[in-house]
Amino acid sequence: MKTQTALKILDFIKKKGKARPHDLVRFLGISHVALHKQLRGLITKGLLVKQGDAPCVSYAFPQSTMGDLRSIIREAIPILKRYNIRKAALFGSVVRGDSTPASDVDMLIDPPPNFSLFDRAGLTVDLEETLHRPVDVVDYKSIKPLLRESILHYEYPFL
Repeated sequence: MKTQTALKILDFIKKKGKARPHDLVRFLGISHVALHKQLRGLITKGLLVKQGDAPCVSYAFPQSTMGDLRSIIREAIPILKRYNIRKAALFGSVVRGDSTPASDVDMLIDPPPNFSLFDRAGLTVDLEETLHRPVDVVDYKSIKPLLRESILHYEYPFL
């Protein structure tokens, strides 16, 4: 399990695209030594890559992570629009960058008022057939209270 500091680093980089160590130290309020220990751990796990040489170093997600996100979003948007979904976000392992080929795609949706169980089943099947992997579709209103803050803090909105 990742530390809260590591999750904050990933969240910062997700929002900014990349980050310099100086910016992360200021954002997190930790020492350079503590930051570099966290960054080494994230690089070792394949969650981040180091770009450039000193003094112009930055950290970003590996291209495969961002490419995977973009691919999922590009393929999901037409399906979501077909079901009149106006708000959607990804969360979980795909966003954190630690998904495997067997990982599911966790997706939050805000369905229209007349969205039935049959619509939800159809949406899930259409997404799974298009993305070629399991999809867990969760309504924003049905997020369990204990998980709500964590999920919403690290969501990746795209629609």
